[in-house]
Amino acid sequence: MDMPNISILILILVMGVFAHGLPEVTRPSVFFGVTVDPGFRTSDLARLILRHYRVALWGSVLVTSVLDLVLHRPSVALVVHGIVICGALVASHRSALPHAALGTSQIDVDLSAPPERIPGGLTTALLPFIVLLGVGSWAVAHWDQLPTRLPVHWGLSGPHRWVVTSARVILLLLAEHALICLVLLAVALGVLHWSRRIATSGAAAASERQFRRRTVLLLLVVEYFTVLPAIFSLLQAPALAMQIWSVTIIVIVVAFVLSMMRAGQGGALQVAPGPSPIGDRTTDARWIGGLLYFNPTDPVLFVEKRTGIGWTVNVGNPWSWMSVVVIAAIVLVASLTARGGRDTGASPGTEESLRRYIQSLQQGHPNDDEMAPELAAAVKQQLPRIVSTINALGAFDSLTYEGTDTNGADVFIAAFSRGRLEWHVGPLVDGKVTSRQFHPLP
Repeated sequence: MDMPNISILILILVMGVFAHGLPEVTRPSVFFGVTVDPGFRTSDLARLILRHYRVALWGSVLVTSVLDLVLHRPSVALVVHGIVICGALVASHRSALPHAALGTSQIDVDLSAPPERIPGGLTTALLPFIVLLGVGSWAVAHWDQLPTRLPVHWGLSGPHRWVVTSARVILLLLAEHALICLVLLAVALGVLHWSRRIATSGAAAASERQFRRRTVLLLLVVEYFTVLPAIFSLLQAPALAMQIWSVTIIVIVVAFVLSMMRAGQGGALQVAPGPSPIGDRTTDARWIGGLLYFNPTDPVLFVEKRTGIGWTVNVGNPWSWMSVVVIAAIVLVASLTARGGRDTGASPGTEESLRRYIQSLQQGHPNDDEMAPELAAAVKQQLPRIVSTINALGAFDSLTYEGTDTNGADVFIAAFSRGRLEWHVGPLVDGKVTSRQFHPLP
């Protein structure tokens, strides 16, 4: 089973588990995006709606897992799973609409609560930008120490995409991570200053403040982690560093999300529910499918989600579309980074060296003088097997450069009259080959 298929399968299952619990972590007076009387959630009708939703959800998990594992369509499986989840939420919202509580459309504004600030102050939030600026300055001052290629896309197994180092690539790489940090900081500020507080006093308000602070802390932590891949690329960090980064950020995000789900939307599960619906005081008619809030008359930018935890934007507010512009800018910069420094060829000398090596093997005498001592000793030990493999493939036809692998070695496809070999050749050091290996292709 390929690693991408396994990753998509895990993601499908995680999405299923998370979506399964969404109805349970919303405020007690909200059911699939509909403001209801607190007692409705325990009624037989509500249980039936919930059961239908979860049957559709886990049916999607089963079908999309088959698409991923059997039909090998991981991207299609993920898209279909997301569409089914959204469709099940919208269908459940429509089923719950006839049972909406009355008198919940009034929007109150809390003017008495003290303003909330970013933990550590604005300086702490801006520190990642300062770090990126410092990394860029370091790169300019130590240009001769930079690698000839930079990894710009990482996975758990190491870098997946490399580009030729240039001033433009470094600028775009730093700009890409700066834009991501900007989005995270803007969301954190929006949650604190451009969202409406639901509870205005008492234990409910204290729990809501704690929930909001926990959300902002998560955004700041992710902002700090965002700058590390750029640093790893420029400082030529080993693949292990990125693996540790990937695992650590996943663990941190999961821990934060689980703690917030345990608290419930706005910390509502940590306090006793009141006798009447609370909701977010927005009319149900302004919620499209219970998922999107559209209200041009409401000046607020961020509103609590009606399903699940966290906040969403008021798409009726013109400022909400700035997020679309920024996200599009991030995608554009990432694309320019990959295209502006795309791999233009193999490292100097590796292709010619490999051609001579293959020809020397066909003659039965490998050119040891072009290898580092350690590689020459390894070739001598394995020579009978290597020569046997080469001879079985017939005449040598062509050599095609395919790119670089996760360790930065050049990848070539050598075509013979009766088969093909994939070669991985490391950059030459003092004119000598230090690493070279191959494996047959179908």
